[in-house]
Amino acid sequence: LAAVARVEELEATDAEVDAQIESRAREQGMAPARLRQLYVERGLLPAVQSEIVADKALDLLASQAKIDERSGT
Repeated sequence: LAAVARVEELEATDAEVDAQIESRAREQGMAPARLRQLYVERGLLPAVQSEIVADKALDLLASQAKIDERSGT
């Protein structure tokens, strides 16, 4: 996935990172601003960005996949 992301120049936007943090904050019952602060303090924002980029790469591969439904018999 990393190679696909590099070749396709996929990146995580600030809005996507904010949305991911907001979603995680909701799941954990905390304020998004507080969770973002914790991520910054702990150096976890790059991990969130990497996860978003990996998801984009996977989505790209899935959108280009061709399914062969031929029977083996």
